[in-house]
Amino acid sequence: MAARPVARSLRLGLVLGPVILMLTLAVAVPRWAVFFGGGALAWAVAVWLLWQSQNGYRAAVRHLRRNRIAEAIAAMDALISAEPEQTGHYHFRADLHRLAGDLSAAERDYQQVVRLVPGSADGYLGLAEVAIQRGEYVRAREYAQQAAQRAPDDWRVHYTRALLADRLGDAFAALTSAQTALSAGLSDRRLALLVHLWRVRAYARLADLENAQTALLDLRARASGLRDWRRVLDSPQAGALRALVEDDLRDIQTLLDGAAAQALLTRWHAETLGRGSG
Repeated sequence: MAARPVARSLRLGLVLGPVILMLTLAVAVPRWAVFFGGGALAWAVAVWLLWQSQNGYRAAVRHLRRNRIAEAIAAMDALISAEPEQTGHYHFRADLHRLAGDLSAAERDYQQVVRLVPGSADGYLGLAEVAIQRGEYVRAREYAQQAAQRAPDDWRVHYTRALLADRLGDAFAALTSAQTALSAGLSDRRLALLVHLWRVRAYARLADLENAQTALLDLRARASGLRDWRRVLDSPQAGALRALVEDDLRDIQTLLDGAAAQALLTRWHAETLGRGSG
């Protein structure tokens, strides 16, 4: 219990220390009174706004943990009203809207991120994710291309492009984007597992069974990521994510079974041939 008064004292010192110093300087050096007085006020306002933001996020996360998404969104609504130029607020609220299944509201918030920071990839990646949830893969690919122009070395961009190439059946693009995502620093075991699945599927679609087998070994070496996925998908908020990845996870489970893996590789290749003949 003693930690809380100490923490409050530290926070109070963070505000009052610089403020008192600048006010003292304002009194001691009258010709600089306006400068130091203004600095004291600016510091106090900046710290107050920071605390307000932290409190708003804490409230939103607290509601989210209790699966009260509407209340979490309301907390972010209040924060955005107080700080309408803060990009991160819109991005977090957009993520909450996606959890709630309100893709139109999420899209509006990601568009606001784009307007506020047009040179950032974040808003475009968010718009791509909304389009993916809607099954609009061609449109999502256009947003991902916009993100790539702004952040060509960001693994998130290449991960998204690999996902879209897989869904659109573009095996060459899936391989290129998957490998680039891994090389660019993708370290999350769950996402890396999906990337290796897309590599296996792309090689199978290209009838390159030798490389498909090598990619399959890479996938099996990362099978622990499947347990991580199961823990994440147990969350009440995981409905949208579950719909996106459940087929992939089912395929991964099949590939981990040596007897069934070859049949799945053959099926992927046959489906590609069927699309080509069609």
